[in-house]
Amino acid sequence: MEVVTRFIRDIPIYVLVMFLTITLFIAVAISLPPPHEIIDTLNKTAERLREIANNRNLEQIITGIFLNNAYVNTLMATPFISLIIYPSVVIVTAWTLRVGVPLEALPTAIILLLLSPHTYIEMFAYSISFTSSIRTMIRIIKSIKSSNALNKEHLLYYLFSIAVSFVVLFIAAVVEGISILIFRP
Repeated sequence: MEVVTRFIRDIPIYVLVMFLTITLFIAVAISLPPPHEIIDTLNKTAERLREIANNRNLEQIITGIFLNNAYVNTLMATPFISLIIYPSVVIVTAWTLRVGVPLEALPTAIILLLLSPHTYIEMFAYSISFTSSIRTMIRIIKSIKSSNALNKEHLLYYLFSIAVSFVVLFIAAVVEGISILIFRP
C-alpha cells in the first residue's frame, strides 16, 4: 500500500516532467530544423505512422500505436539508457512532425496536438517511466557506495511505476485511436 501512496504523492513531479516534455517538443518543432542527413528517415517514420492511422480497424490502430509507444516507453524506463533516449525521442518526434506536415501548417498541427487528450495521457506515461528510471539510476549509483541504497521497496516502486506507465500508455493509444477514427476525413 505504501507503493501506491508514494506513487500518488509523486504525481505532481510526473505532471511537471510531462509539461516540460511538451514544452521542449514544441520548442524543437518550431525552432530547430532537422539535419538534412536524416530527413529521409524522418519521412519514412512519418509515413509508417500515417499507415497506422489510415487503418480502418480500430483494434489495429490501437495496437499499432501502443506497440510503437511501448517500445519508446521501454527504453525510457531503462536506467542509464533513458538519459540518452528521453531527449532523443523528444527531438526526433518533433522533427518527424516538422517534416510530416507542411511548414506553414506546423502551428496548426501543434495546436491540434495540444488540444488532443492523448497527447497529455501519452506524455504522462512517458514522464512516469523517465522519472522512475532516473530515480532508479541514482539508487544504483548510490548502491555502489553503500549496500542499502537499492532495496526491495525501491524496486517494487520502480516496477509498479513502470506497470502504471504502460497502462496509461495503453489508455492513450485507445484515446488516440478513437480520435483518429472520429476526426479522420
